[in-house]
Amino acid sequence: MTGQEDGGIEFSFGSTVVPAVLNGSRTACAFARLLPFETTLCGTGIALCGALPEPLPVNPEQIHRGWQNGDINYCTEGGWLSVLVGDEENSARYGGQVTLGHLAEGWAALEGLVGEVPVRVAASCQAGDAPAGSDLAAEASVREAPAEGDPVEKAPRGKRCPV
Repeated sequence: MTGQEDGGIEFSFGSTVVPAVLNGSRTACAFARLLPFETTLCGTGIALCGALPEPLPVNPEQIHRGWQNGDINYCTEGGWLSVLVGDEENSARYGGQVTLGHLAEGWAALEGLVGEVPVRVAASCQAGDAPAGSDLAAEASVREAPAEGDPVEKAPRGKRCPV
């Protein structure tokens, strides 16, 4: 993690809700603007990954290889969202990674999710919950999490997961 976490989000896999924190980078802020959305991720036991509703801007200096277990990454080679839950020790073989944030807790339960897994990603903070002056605080004040049952944007189904 970068130590700049500003924005709380939640990944809802059915009744399993896993909190996460975004890092405040340009790419993470663009991701926050997409919220809320629903998509189907491909669970491999190492990662849950799939297409986003649109590509995200990337600072080339933030592109790296590998991850830490629990990271939320944007894979620039295909525009994938990846929720990474395993194989950290071998992850350097995967390039084009931009870290958006980190799962706060409970991510080990996601290792067992394989195949097509529906997910809803939404902000967990309301206006004023993010630290004052952060980019994500501004996002939260513009776009609050919808009420249960409100329509959300659907991400397109992508190709097979690269991880």
